[in-house]
Amino acid sequence: MRIELNTSFKSREVSFIKKKLDEYNLGYTDGYNEKPLNVFINEKGEIIGGLVGITYWNWLYIDRLWVDKKHRGKGLGAKILETAEKEARLRGCTGIHLDVHDFQNIAFYKKRGFKIQGEIKDLPEEHSRYLIIKIL
Repeated sequence: MRIELNTSFKSREVSFIKKKLDEYNLGYTDGYNEKPLNVFINEKGEIIGGLVGITYWNWLYIDRLWVDKKHRGKGLGAKILETAEKEARLRGCTGIHLDVHDFQNIAFYKKRGFKIQGEIKDLPEEHSRYLIIKIL
């Protein structure tokens, strides 16, 4: 028996572990039903904001939501989120979840009906990371 340290996100070993965990998980579900859900706002051919997410198990997971600093405060983030939420509902999603840090304008999400479900303090140091959800 040998223990190896591997620092790659993509390797044969990483793929193997993901595949084995998926096999296990699928013993308890009828599949992931994963489908990308991405929303982008372009201005003059340039992306000025967007959301990267995925729907699975009747939930939308938001991996990233970003608006260019020059365009913040104009309601673009809300429009992006509204567009994603509308599509999630069409896909039969019953909720949305994501992680957000205290310095990433958590008030933006609270204003739109998200609730904090958990907190990890000092991630990164002197800040908190929150799991937030919204039931649709």
